[in-house]
Amino acid sequence: MGRFWLSARLSYRALFTWLNPAGYVASRFLAPIFTALLFATVARHSGNDVQRPVVGGALMAVAAAALFGVTLAVTNERFYGTLGAWLSSPQGLVSSLLGKSVTHAVDGLLSAAVTFAATATMFGTAISPGDALALLISAVTAAVSGTGLGILLAALAVALRDTFTPANIGQAVLTVVSGAFVPVTHLPAFIQALSPWLPLGHAVDAALVHLERGGFDWSAIGLECLVGLAWGAAGLVMFAWMTARARRQGSWDLV
Repeated sequence: MGRFWLSARLSYRALFTWLNPAGYVASRFLAPIFTALLFATVARHSGNDVQRPVVGGALMAVAAAALFGVTLAVTNERFYGTLGAWLSSPQGLVSSLLGKSVTHAVDGLLSAAVTFAATATMFGTAISPGDALALLISAVTAAVSGTGLGILLAALAVALRDTFTPANIGQAVLTVVSGAFVPVTHLPAFIQALSPWLPLGHAVDAALVHLERGGFDWSAIGLECLVGLAWGAAGLVMFAWMTARARRQGSWDLV
């Protein structure tokens, strides 16, 4: 376990993107805050409840942090020429990917807290200590599902040799389709059919159920975890296939 956390910490520190404080603040705090403010403002002026975009913006912040974090951490292995050494290390693919994900997920929880505090203050959304616990559970679940999708997008980014496009497309799809900012019932029918199979939506629903009715929808939390695990399993299968092909043909450049 000590080796796992050491690897996770070193992987996070080695992601040189964070050596630029302006880039870190912009991506972790300013971008999610302004996105949530945009959707909340539109909701208020259209006569709708601002609670969904306020909560959805916070949960999107943690999901996006996990998604982008694992994608960048993996694709930077190729960029800096260490992809072969990483994939052939005895640590194991699952453990290594989780190590590259966990620090970004924890960092994303801070991003979610700041995003929620900023937008809730501006729009007058008050919560109790019990509400804060429910939001934390939903945020952790969103981090799990975001990590799962991030593992698949990392595999696609390695295969396509493109660091940012898969992650940016993934975040855009979640923004539009997940229901984090706009109720799924307001979306076209084909998007409504797609939404339950994507991360984030179930976590947002669980948080909103608690805020509106006082209970907590544990079934939605379970579904969110299952969705994340399914996407993560697909990413692991893709990584395993690319690794096996590279070993057969004797070149890590084929990954």
